[in-house]
Order: sequence, then C-alpha cells, then structure tokens
Amino acid sequence: MRDAAFAGNVLAHWEKATRGVNQQPRRASSPPQTAGTCHGERVLLLIDHLDIGGAQRHVLDLADCLRRRGHDVLVGYTGDAALPSSVDMIRVLPSRVERTASRQLDERVHAIARAWRPRIIHAHLFSSIIAATATGARLGIPVVATHHSGGTWQSPPERRMFESVLPQVARHLAASPQIAASLIAVGVPAHRVDYLPNAVVPPPRPAPARRGPGLRAGVLARLCPDKDPLTAVRAGS
Repeated sequence: MRDAAFAGNVLAHWEKATRGVNQQPRRASSPPQTAGTCHGERVLLLIDHLDIGGAQRHVLDLADCLRRRGHDVLVGYTGDAALPSSVDMIRVLPSRVERTASRQLDERVHAIARAWRPRIIHAHLFSSIIAATATGARLGIPVVATHHSGGTWQSPPERRMFESVLPQVARHLAASPQIAASLIAVGVPAHRVDYLPNAVVPPPRPAPARRGPGLRAGVLARLCPDKDPLTAVRAGS
C-alpha cells in the first residue's frame, strides 16, 4: 500500500474517532521539543519504544507522511531511539517501558498532552495504549489504538487489565483480520474495529533485485496467523 493512501485511510479513521467529541480549547504552549506549525490536525503518536521493529518503523513512516500532508505530529516513546527519523519526537521516560502498566508513564503522557493539546492521541502497543486511555479520559481527548499483534505473550491478569481499557478507545485499527476478530470477541463493538494492514514506506534506493539460480526468499517473524508469514514468502519468491 502506498504511504499516501495509507495515511489517507488513517485520517479517515481519526475523523470517525473525533466526530461528536467536545474538546477543551487548545493552548498555545509547546512541548519540551517544539513541533512545527501547520494548519492540519495536532496528533500525538505514542509507542512503547523505538527499538528496531515493524511497529516502530510503521509509526515513524506514518508520522513523516502525516507531517508532509500538513499535520502537526509529535512522536512520544520511552528509552533510547534506535531508529533515525526527521519527525519531532519526545522521550517520555528515560528508561524503556513495555508490556506493563506504568503510573509514571501515565503521568508523563498526561503532562505532555495537557501542555501540547493534541486533537487526537494515536497509541501503539500495550503500555502506550493504557497510558493514552488514562490521559484521554482526563483531558477529553479521543484515542485511536493500533493493535500490531494478538498479545499472545500476555498473562491472564495482563489480558484483563488491557481489556479493561479497550472501551475507552474511540477507534481500533487491527493489523490483521485475526486481531480484529479477537477484539470483537472480548466485547469491543464491531463498528469501532477496522482491519487496516500496516504499510512500510520502501527505501528511496532499494537494493537491486537479483534473478537467476541461487535466489532465496525468506521471512523472519513469529509463526502466527496475524503475522501471515506465508504471504511474505510468496511475495518474495
């Protein structure tokens, strides 16, 4: 999927999430790292961390594409950022937080959102979705969540904790049909769940294709339905 088309799809879902939401007036204050001024939406993208990974690459590509379309975007993360990017970013906490609920993360996200006043918070991964819903409820900011996996690593208490915040999300974007079905199965209304495959922008100078004998195609990923490894193997073969 082309990055522009993907960004357009995400914007359409943001419109659905914000429709009918009464928000407090925006303030003119800026976050610790000032984002550029533009006439589009002000969007806070949250992700647990920016280590090398598909969800992380997706978030930075999405942020860059939205910025080029005229939106004011700030990416919040914890720990060190392993992936380079030209978008405005803020390290929410110095230490990496992932796969857990964090009161400290909740408070920092709340402070950033209160100062910057985003129109929408778009959260990715476990910890960020929990923190985003807490902030959204306190400040009246709609939250969109992208679910990149089925959460098979979660223990029963972790799963219950995560499911408890799902009703506070205005719109759920699932990276696979299996993830979408699992959200509906735990009680998320079907009209608030959409299947939207991730898009990764190809590099400007991809490696040249090699043809002939000896070419091997493979994929490195978890062997589970939501990663759909067979499609990647077929595409590269």
